[in-house]
Amino acid sequence: MLRYDRLLDRHREDALTAAEQLELLNLRKESEQFMLRKAHAASILKWRGHQVSAV
Repeated sequence: MLRYDRLLDRHREDALTAAEQLELLNLRKESEQFMLRKAHAASILKWRGHQVSAV
């Protein structure tokens, strides 16, 4: 997450290289996929009767 934050800061400053832009894009995609997997797992657990926190 630290690398993502650093790349995001550099992006705001328009200081990213092409390689860093690609890395930021890939990290963002990985993050989105992770969040979708978590949401899917939570919905399955809830469907099976488990209590799921809203975090």
